[in-house]
Amino acid sequence: MPSQCSEIVQDFLSLLRHGCKSRDLAQAKRIYERIRIAGLETDRVLGNRIVQLFVACGSLTDAHLVFNRLTHRNVLSWTCVISAYIEHENFDHAFTLYHKMHEDHVLPSSYTFVALLKGCIKAKNLEKGREFHVEAVRNGFENDPFVATALVDMYGKFGLLLQAQEAFDKVIVRDTVIWNAIIGGYTEHGNGHNALCCYEKM
Repeated sequence: MPSQCSEIVQDFLSLLRHGCKSRDLAQAKRIYERIRIAGLETDRVLGNRIVQLFVACGSLTDAHLVFNRLTHRNVLSWTCVISAYIEHENFDHAFTLYHKMHEDHVLPSSYTFVALLKGCIKAKNLEKGREFHVEAVRNGFENDPFVATALVDMYGKFGLLLQAQEAFDKVIVRDTVIWNAIIGGYTEHGNGHNALCCYEKM
């Protein structure tokens, strides 16, 4: 029986992957209904993928409905919903969800902070960005290249080039993305000399 159940889950996962690619909401709802009838809507793996499916199809309402029904929410499901609210420019709700995630005793990932920092840029909310910077450090992501790139980008967008440079300097292994972020920050705010210096160092 467990083997049969595993096969059913794999079949549904295949359908969910296809649904995410097609981004057809009507099809997504049919897939979800089949999973619900099978009694697997709260399955740990399928539940997260269903949330991702509705997000991919642009239905935040359906995504949050499924999210609320999940019995086991992990960092993936939380980050997926937070990112969706940011994408739909409902920033206050996204930031509130982050705090609810903590109340649910789920630790954030680097991707959670990347989404939140991008949200702060879109919302033009520097104060919240500083708050998430502190949270990222507290959770051990200060030197994470993805988080650092998001910090460089955020501080650069707000014209705080010293803070952008400080975030950049904390990363030991730097890829093209983080170099472009610091160069872009200097260029955007008319500091061509530092932009050129960074380009030469890259």
